[in-house]
Amino acid sequence: MKLIPHEYQEIEEVCSEIGKLKARCLLVCSMTGKAGVTTLCHSVAARLKAKRSKVLILDLNPISQHKFEVSEGEPWCFSDITCQLNVIPGEGIDYLSISQLRDLEPAKNQQVIRDAIERLQVEYDIIILDMSPVLKVNRGNIPFQSLSLSVDLCLLTVALGQDDEEALGNSLQALEHAGIKQIQLVVNQCFQPPLGGLLISTIDTKLRNYPRLSRKLKQWINTQRWLFHAH
Repeated sequence: MKLIPHEYQEIEEVCSEIGKLKARCLLVCSMTGKAGVTTLCHSVAARLKAKRSKVLILDLNPISQHKFEVSEGEPWCFSDITCQLNVIPGEGIDYLSISQLRDLEPAKNQQVIRDAIERLQVEYDIIILDMSPVLKVNRGNIPFQSLSLSVDLCLLTVALGQDDEEALGNSLQALEHAGIKQIQLVVNQCFQPPLGGLLISTIDTKLRNYPRLSRKLKQWINTQRWLFHAH
């Protein structure tokens, strides 16, 4: 998994918003998947850890589960103390994974989730919930409604070049209907084509009557290799 360096301005802006809202329980999700949710969770957690916050990532996405570089942990449940006892320890960032969730039914109860989160907040400054995509529903999902009493801030990732306006509208409507009140969008450009090719195409179209200028500009662009990699 490729992390965004925690020194980057984009991560600092997300963490600044978390601090401004005094959010202690974050929900991170995408519309349809593959929009960098897990990367965002870990990158934000790394930044918060650098600020000396104690962070727990709660992986609740059965579709794309985290691959931990630590032991897999023991079975746990929201309705009892095992959600505290069986946390998977990491280097400054701890984990709980849905792959070890013993019973899904208690997780569908708002009050059970709220009580569990409040117990965990005694030990952790920030809890990050990595959720399944909003528009992909299956029996293994934890309903967003279950989390509405616990979540202080929802970060919805938008993948430019993959997600469209209709999906965004449907996702926002679904989250609001579930009772998630504070929603912020995080834009991911990894599916956008590299800028270099777009610049050369534009030059070919707009400067066709200026061949010398066009040639010089394209030569310079071709020396800037970073323009030909997705970011």
